[in-house]
Amino acid sequence: MFLAFFILYIFPALFVLKNPSRKNFLFYLLGISPLITSLFSLILLYFNIFNFWIVFFLNLFLFFAGILKLKRFNFSLKYIYFPLFLALIVFPLFLIQGEPFEGASDAGVYTSSALNILEKGRYWLEVEEHLPEELEKISIKETGYSFNWKEAFPGIIYIKEKFIPQFFPLYSIHLAIFYKIFGVKGLLFCNFWFYFLSLIFFYRLLNLFLPSFYSKLSLILFSFNPGLIYF
Repeated sequence: MFLAFFILYIFPALFVLKNPSRKNFLFYLLGISPLITSLFSLILLYFNIFNFWIVFFLNLFLFFAGILKLKRFNFSLKYIYFPLFLALIVFPLFLIQGEPFEGASDAGVYTSSALNILEKGRYWLEVEEHLPEELEKISIKETGYSFNWKEAFPGIIYIKEKFIPQFFPLYSIHLAIFYKIFGVKGLLFCNFWFYFLSLIFFYRLLNLFLPSFYSKLSLILFSFNPGLIYF
């Protein structure tokens, strides 16, 4: 299953790359591959047929097609070394986070949504799948939000006889994929992976406008931002 991570998040971009420059090759792989996985997943989820293995084999096809199409694999790690160094220093902070299972928190809503996507292939639940009938009337209540909706638990909206998480599904999709590959700890590793990608892209952006010293200093301050790590 570990190899599935590379097929889903690193290699599918091979299909759309046309012999990019050495310094951009790895940058494009890491940036475009998650977008491809996101696109396939969102399309399947829109039709309520999300399936991990369908997404995996679609990406696997792009991987092999990309290998046959590209004439060379020449890449530079120039913009990877320093973000990777910082990410490895910060990595223990991701390991000591609490398990994201609390149902009344944002993390709990995202986690339960991810597991629901894996199990049901859709983002919503029927009433009987979420609440026993005898609890339905006393559990569903009006909210004081500016939007006119009801909810059963914080973050779970009741609309048209269905329960729907209040958040957009893309993050939950990636949580579902990481959970499928790595198990429970995958829910935390998902956060770390996208944290690492954010360091890479932010560092590349900084280097377009600032000297190397100030780019590194800015990335250090960015990488230790508690809001980036814990939220």
